[in-house]
Amino acid sequence: SGPRGGLRCITVPTGRPKWKSRVKGQVKQAVGALVDDQPLKDEGMTDETVGKAEEAVGTAQRKVGEVLTHLADVVNKK
Repeated sequence: SGPRGGLRCITVPTGRPKWKSRVKGQVKQAVGALVDDQPLKDEGMTDETVGKAEEAVGTAQRKVGEVLTHLADVVNKK
């Protein structure tokens, strides 16, 4: 528990940067287009979609963390 028995926030490590899958997918799509490799382009589209989903989850996690930090500050002030 935090000071005077109040709430405290926990920081969760985020791991690798979320944009890597998105960029990797974009590169695979471009290379697949250059060498006319449809499976590589499809794999790139999948990677890019995964990267976008990871970024959305990361944004949501950050926003939830901000709300919880604010709530903890409000509760600890009472």
